Parts: sequence; structure tokens; C-alpha cells
Amino acid sequence: MVHGSGMQLCAWVKVDGGADIEYDICGGEVELSFGGRFGDFQLHATEDGLAELIATTSAALDEMRAGAAGE
Repeated sequence: MVHGSGMQLCAWVKVDGGADIEYDICGGEVELSFGGRFGDFQLHATEDGLAELIATTSAALDEMRAGAAGE
């Protein structure tokens, strides 16, 4: 399904510590592979999309760590 947000979503993935995560640069996009080369989940992003992903996941990590510190 495609939304006006510029994102297409078909599946989900859970990433635990020690997960196999690899990347390739392909024609101006990054391809992130979670779980190895076969039977994996792939995420493709432009440079701007990757920067947004990093900013958002960094903020989430900071919030998780702050919550864990306050427990």
C-alpha cells in the first residue's frame, strides 16, 4: 500500500541484539538487509530517507535508554 508520505509498507521486522544486519549501496540508495542474504527483510532508502531513519531511531534509542535509567 502506498501513502502520500512517500513510504511503502509491506511487512515488519523485529531486531534483537546480535541481529545480522548488512548493507549495500545500490544506485544512489542504501539496501539494508536484516537476517542475512537469504530469507531476509530488506529496507531500501535514499540518502535523505536514511538520514531521517537515523535521526528517528537515534531519538528512540535515547528515549529508551533514559527510561531504562529512570527505572
